[in-house]
Amino acid sequence: MTVPRTDFPPGPAETEKTGETDRVGNGEFLSAVFGDAIAETRPIVVSFAGNPVSAPKSAWFGRPWLDDGTEMPSDSNNYFSLAVFRPDEANQYRRRKAQFAALHAVMLDDLGEKVAMDRLTLAPTWLLETSPGNHQAGYLLSEPLSDGLLADRLMNGIVAAGLCDPGANGPRARLARLPVAVNGKHEPPFPCRLVTWAPELRYSVEDIVAGLQLEIVSSGRSKRRATRANQPRPDDGDPVWFPRPDENAVLIGLREHGLYKAPLGDGKHDITCPWVAEHTGAVDGGTAYFEPDDNWPIGGFKCLHGHCSERHVRDLLAHLDIEISAARMKPTIRVVAGEIHRVVDAAERELVHARRYYQRGGLIVTVITNPGTRDTKIQEVTQPALVRALAGAATWERYDARSEDWVRTDPRPVMPRCCSIPPAIRTCPY
Repeated sequence: MTVPRTDFPPGPAETEKTGETDRVGNGEFLSAVFGDAIAETRPIVVSFAGNPVSAPKSAWFGRPWLDDGTEMPSDSNNYFSLAVFRPDEANQYRRRKAQFAALHAVMLDDLGEKVAMDRLTLAPTWLLETSPGNHQAGYLLSEPLSDGLLADRLMNGIVAAGLCDPGANGPRARLARLPVAVNGKHEPPFPCRLVTWAPELRYSVEDIVAGLQLEIVSSGRSKRRATRANQPRPDDGDPVWFPRPDENAVLIGLREHGLYKAPLGDGKHDITCPWVAEHTGAVDGGTAYFEPDDNWPIGGFKCLHGHCSERHVRDLLAHLDIEISAARMKPTIRVVAGEIHRVVDAAERELVHARRYYQRGGLIVTVITNPGTRDTKIQEVTQPALVRALAGAATWERYDARSEDWVRTDPRPVMPRCCSIPPAIRTCPY
């Protein structure tokens, strides 16, 4: 597994030149990201002043980037699409799924505030500070990804790992902040700062999945056949909620294979590397397994020996013959028609177990701490954030009639904001 790093070199984003800082302009940045793609297809740029939270929907429409030397105001919120889009019949460029042409980059968000910086296990192409102590990280693809379904799966895998919020317009239409801009959510607006800029760093989809330890849900139909009798019904007990396993399947497998040594605390375990025979001198040491958590959805594997530098937790699971679904150590919620009351109850139960969400003044809220200033504030949980929380709390499944099997799915907003707050969610103590 790639060793977590937070000391990535700043790269050529800012260099001293005659006593002044030579910064990367938005045009230069976009040219490096999209290269020759801006012929018939174009990325979309969005620019407006003020607080993005209260901005009207029309402010987010944007325009195609023309690479004509026109720079966006440096005191505005400036964004760009990670994908390029084709014009429609009226020669209009829009961030629409139907006009998607190719994905050129992916983005991680809220690094430092919601996501620990040590989760950044792959050196980013760019790292942009968007508020004090909070960052976006971008990864350029070595080859633009024109397969829309694969682009969705890649972006959804990043969301499922808790490395980005779900967004409002779908995975192919995601926006990222540009380096020359401000974050209007702050007063005064916070000037964005490009910390790392290394456009030579480009990755394949496989590199990103392995380096960030993502779980990508296959879009193919399951080859396993099941009878319709296997589909749970209400008279079979609870057809919706399946509790978290009592024991970690990976730890059981390690013990059965004679690879388990001792607990190290905080969910870490000292183990014998399954490939110890390949180590120089067959040295048995320096290998650990990490239990699943918010940052490592299927757990982690780390071996300090050079022969295992490219091995990840998926390799460990394959060696132990353990399915990824078993490694997650999460409860399962199945979306069953006619059982919405049970689905809501199960979702509420798992949300309460997270011990992060409260009710205050008719709203669901959470308490967050700014890592830079250490200031604590109460923040309303929006519906997209609630969906993200539910996705992290459980594995969600729906029944697929064509394959006659249960397949993974994303949670629907089963607790919309128009509904009353479930009583199990405690009142905020602040």
